[in-house]
Amino acid sequence: MNVLTEEILAEVISDKTASSMMLPLYVGRTCCNEKIFIDLTLQPHLLLGGDSGSGKTNCLNVIICGLASRFTPNQLQLVLIDTALVEFYDYAKLPHLAFPVLNKIEDCAEALRWLTTELDKRLVELMHAGHRNIQAYNAAGGTMPYIVVIIDRLNDLTCVGTSDIVSNLRRLTALARPVGIHFVAATDRAEDSAVPPSLTLPGRIAFRTRHWADSVFWIRDTQACELQNSGDMLILRPNGTFISAHCDYLFHDVESRIIGTHCNL
Repeated sequence: MNVLTEEILAEVISDKTASSMMLPLYVGRTCCNEKIFIDLTLQPHLLLGGDSGSGKTNCLNVIICGLASRFTPNQLQLVLIDTALVEFYDYAKLPHLAFPVLNKIEDCAEALRWLTTELDKRLVELMHAGHRNIQAYNAAGGTMPYIVVIIDRLNDLTCVGTSDIVSNLRRLTALARPVGIHFVAATDRAEDSAVPPSLTLPGRIAFRTRHWADSVFWIRDTQACELQNSGDMLILRPNGTFISAHCDYLFHDVESRIIGTHCNL
């Protein structure tokens, strides 16, 4: 089992592959110990699927620690949605947060309404500045931060939440890429009610699953049924092929030290 330590994270932050990406997510390593990064600006949204206990939430925590360590609050804002109440509480004082960690469905709905307003505001700002996307805008001297929305248990929003939650998610995932708003969501529910087909979530990572139909739902292939251990994953490439990797395990005490060290808490 690979373990994420402060030393490994320092290597991740200084990695040359990641430095060429606009918004690199570190998700784990291959069997040859090669670090795997995903440029979220190219996805532009990412869905993690797999059985309960397969390593999805741990992967989200690895992603959060990597982003918070790499970017300043002026460069990146985070919206963390944790309806389970216990997964993201360590990040309560993180200076990157656009909102306090969101636990209640009604607070999540309000945050999504704010994001749709921010989407419209940013689109108008880009239009007036004569730029097509956030990268060109910032390269010309703008200071528009990226916003990454990280959702554990997406199905709690789509199955339990109000209809405007799904409509706002639909609009945001379809239109928010040029303005630097990106989603990373996880769920163990392989069904359309949990992940509505109207949501644009092309980036996919599959963790261990027992049923071939669930594997097909996540990555359009049955190979996730062959994954054996928590943290084993298949990353779907844009060309339809897969990267087989394992997400580093993040112990709670290491997570607390990483957040404290890199975010001056």
